[in-house]
Amino acid sequence: MPCEKKRILILAASPLTIEFFFRPHLMLLAREYNVYLAFNENNDGYVLPLNLPVTQIQLDIARKVSIVDDIKCFFQLIQLYKKYRFHIVLTLVPKAGFLGIVSAWLMKVPVRIHIFQGEVWANAHGLARKIYKFADTLTARCSTHILAVSRSERSFLEGSGVVKPGQITVLGSGSIGGVDLKKFNSRNYSPAKIREELKIAVEDIVIIFIGRVVRDKGIFELVEAFSLLSKEYTNIHLLIVGPDEEGISSTLLDSSYLNTNKITIVGYVRNPEKYLSAANLLCLPSHREGFGMVVLEAAAMGIPAIGSNIYGISDAILDKETGLLSHKGSVQSLAESIKNIIDDDELRLSLGHAAHVNVQKNFDADKVVISYVNFIREVVNKCFTKK
Repeated sequence: MPCEKKRILILAASPLTIEFFFRPHLMLLAREYNVYLAFNENNDGYVLPLNLPVTQIQLDIARKVSIVDDIKCFFQLIQLYKKYRFHIVLTLVPKAGFLGIVSAWLMKVPVRIHIFQGEVWANAHGLARKIYKFADTLTARCSTHILAVSRSERSFLEGSGVVKPGQITVLGSGSIGGVDLKKFNSRNYSPAKIREELKIAVEDIVIIFIGRVVRDKGIFELVEAFSLLSKEYTNIHLLIVGPDEEGISSTLLDSSYLNTNKITIVGYVRNPEKYLSAANLLCLPSHREGFGMVVLEAAAMGIPAIGSNIYGISDAILDKETGLLSHKGSVQSLAESIKNIIDDDELRLSLGHAAHVNVQKNFDADKVVISYVNFIREVVNKCFTKK
């Protein structure tokens, strides 16, 4: 009799999480296991045809805290565990982690894996910080295996007492999916053609932001820094690419004291590499970040980055080697870092080259993804293979 395939449930809050971070993992896992994928297809407002060889389940999980909705989701998960009797539950984001792992612990699911990718409470204060931190701590306590996407995040979680030293694992050099070096290849696009399409002058220096357009990503600081620099430089352009999850795009433009023709907001796209090809510099001034994957994607195309000096980003940007780190939340520090790169073509090129080499060596997607699949495979073999 052939062995029964183990049933794995992957939990996320929205389809974008899967699209951005975990698609190739699921493709490989589906070859060996019966994979179930649960998320709320109504979150983010983007209906994506994921086209994955998995069983897809609609999970009524709210992105933000909602006591009534969260309780309903918790009991929905209980019913899912009773129905499918999963062998493994793997969660990808804080809300899914807390609800999914705690309910899985209650239902005695044998393997419970949570991947930490940035902590909501890192920038919170008072009661909110205590509540969110407690939720992450409980998630960790109820997990059988814990992963973090960067070494600095692991240190932060250990230093904060969320996990015990040695309890959390970082695979390889970090990240959750690495970079598809075939996709993020500067040879695939003509920068001049993309700029023409976007109505950006060929001679302009293009600063690009890619990610969720939310306050936590430091987008307001970036626009303000750009506003300051535009008074000195007439040949700079800001390109903003990503889903506007907080409906702040119009506010961003209202808050900038400059010609809005120098700011282009694209919105959500499935091919960010196209827009990276038109850029000279990436900016990610986040307030919190598990790793900063877009930094590596830009690096694969030879584009240096400026990011906040916080855990997660400090793993993706090697300061003064592959990019520059600025002080979190400081418009002046961010503006100065951008100015340094704008003023020094040789610096910009050398940082971009070093960033490209770093990605090729440490963050090839094929190697990173297989490290996650191998980790899950080893856990399965250890927990379920009869001795």
